[in-house]
Amino acid sequence: MALQSSGSPTPSGFATRTIADRAEWAHPAALILLSASGVVTRYVYGIEYEPAMLRESIYKAGIAEPAAAVGFLLRCYHYDPGANSHARAGVLALQYGAAGFVLLLLSVLGVMHLARRGAKDKSSAPPTDPHGVT
Repeated sequence: MALQSSGSPTPSGFATRTIADRAEWAHPAALILLSASGVVTRYVYGIEYEPAMLRESIYKAGIAEPAAAVGFLLRCYHYDPGANSHARAGVLALQYGAAGFVLLLLSVLGVMHLARRGAKDKSSAPPTDPHGVT
């Protein structure tokens, strides 16, 4: 997987990279808030945003007041199943683990069902006289 820089940053100020092997772009995950005149007022990094922080950011964009960047800079995730790495082994381990968990769960539920059915059968049998007299 070869990353190539696009050379100059985009108009938003972020540099992007091209992944030529897959014809994709690697870019940061962020919200960019602009004022009505198109001036950047705040960068909000990440993929989860606090409602109070978003309200404040939108308010400050409305009055064209710049604010400090918030969050951590993250890059968008790119999955490459053909990569020469241990990622495939990790996926296989997760699949085997999930299959093992399902088998274990079904086994435990089966044993519980049989135990419950056995207890029910014993309670429905006619009582026996301990002295042998009927």
